[in-house]
Amino acid sequence: MKAALISCFDWYDMRLKHVEKILKDGGYNVVYYTSNFDHRSKKKVCAESNNIHYIDVPAYKKNISIQRLVSHGVFARLIYKEMMKEKPNIIYCLIPPNSLASLMARYKKLNKCALLLDIIDLWPESLPTKNMLLSRVYSLWKHLRDNNLQCADYIITECNLYQEILKLHVRNIKCKTIYLAKECIPLLNMPDLSMDVIQLCYLGSVNNIIDIRKIVSLISEITRYKPVILHIIGDGEKKDELINEVRNVGARVEFYGMIFDIYKKQEIFSKCHFGLNIMKDTVCVGLTTKSIDYLQAGLPIINNIKYDTENIVKQYNIGYNITNKNIERIATIISSISISEFLNMRENTINVFNSIFSINNLNKGLLEVFRELQILH
Repeated sequence: MKAALISCFDWYDMRLKHVEKILKDGGYNVVYYTSNFDHRSKKKVCAESNNIHYIDVPAYKKNISIQRLVSHGVFARLIYKEMMKEKPNIIYCLIPPNSLASLMARYKKLNKCALLLDIIDLWPESLPTKNMLLSRVYSLWKHLRDNNLQCADYIITECNLYQEILKLHVRNIKCKTIYLAKECIPLLNMPDLSMDVIQLCYLGSVNNIIDIRKIVSLISEITRYKPVILHIIGDGEKKDELINEVRNVGARVEFYGMIFDIYKKQEIFSKCHFGLNIMKDTVCVGLTTKSIDYLQAGLPIINNIKYDTENIVKQYNIGYNITNKNIERIATIISSISISEFLNMRENTINVFNSIFSINNLNKGLLEVFRELQILH
């Protein structure tokens, strides 16, 4: 019995290695198909592995570009050819790219297999634009996904928001939300904090979908009461703008660049009161990978992501949800929080990670899906 795991991006550690283990334990021969182009570094991947099949695709320089769409289209077409050759019994495919949904649907119509589509992002909904011509292109792009979801045997989404948005296109299809997950890690015994200075962290790409104006507005309001230090772990085309804007309102910035070592990140997190989980309101996302990193380290968040994350923050007291209307009030609360209140919030954050975003929770969800489809017994 063969199983094919497909991801245009390297999501092996975040999701697919757990799918692989469960299917291998169930007796399947599993091959992981991925692109040989690293989206983060914009470089070709040179690694080799017996169970990883790298698909050679054109490179691209910009995240939003024709070259990127071409690269993804090539990936989808080559994957289709691989599937027609290998004829797997199970296909577990991460979407986007939307072209994969189209071609995997075509494959399913011609071949008997169990097709599982795992929606890890919504394109073009998560890519804001005010350009009318581009909006029309986006509409066609979206239909590549929406018009082919009915061919799947199961739809998995990384957050409940995606199911809500796609509900008209997934009627009569089995669906389940399985949140992103990470390994539990040993935490530093006590955060190295002072309540005299408010320390914040921004983790991840500093790109055109983060809300720099909102971040700067919040920091500006906090500086009316206490000094602020912003720690930035990451990089991107908007890095200099974020640093300059934050410094202009009187805060200090510590810039570290890209850090992937979880313990080095945790050392920085231990100095901080909150992690910033703030994107433009037009971005369609219910959960971010950066928020999982924050929660894994027990760092409460300042959040404006709607639906899933907003509800979790509110229900479990793991930080604050901000809007354009409540920034002044939240800044006042953050400035006056006591160390005991903050430590309680950190404890809540650790509990939320362990109960909702742990590997055990992810594996439990995957097993339920596979047993429901009778892939495993």
